[in-house]
Amino acid sequence: MKSESRRVVQRDGMLDFSELSDANEFDASLDEDTMNESDIVFEGTSSKHCTLEIEDFEKGGPVWIVNWKMTDDLSEIAQKYATKWQCSKQCVRLSTKENDSEIAFDQSPQQLSFVANGITQLLVRQMKQFARPEDNPNLVKIVFQSQNGNVSKWIPKV
Repeated sequence: MKSESRRVVQRDGMLDFSELSDANEFDASLDEDTMNESDIVFEGTSSKHCTLEIEDFEKGGPVWIVNWKMTDDLSEIAQKYATKWQCSKQCVRLSTKENDSEIAFDQSPQQLSFVANGITQLLVRQMKQFARPEDNPNLVKIVFQSQNGNVSKWIPKV
């Protein structure tokens, strides 16, 4: 874990940002293997960061406020929720709350044009795993004709 880049605060209901300015007084680390609903963790930051409000679309409950380094990718979020939901990392989806557009976990907030020192609201959800692609209602089969025969590919519905 990149310790200088994270600060996490959990709040139920309405979010109170007034306490965030004092968060550097506390020094703790987030256990990588668990995310308990009672955790409140603060860590100092030394470089440009953004604040992510992460809402669990599947279970509801508390909103996680994460202070994230602008140059770090978001894959750690996918791994934490995959562990929490006991599913593969590929089943975790992250999207912006504003327009529900999906975000790639291998991109950083800087690549996604998040505002440094700003707040971005995100939703995290779990996609169901299907044994066969044809059982997944979110996929469409595309068939291409070529000289060597037909080639098919499953792609997400738009």
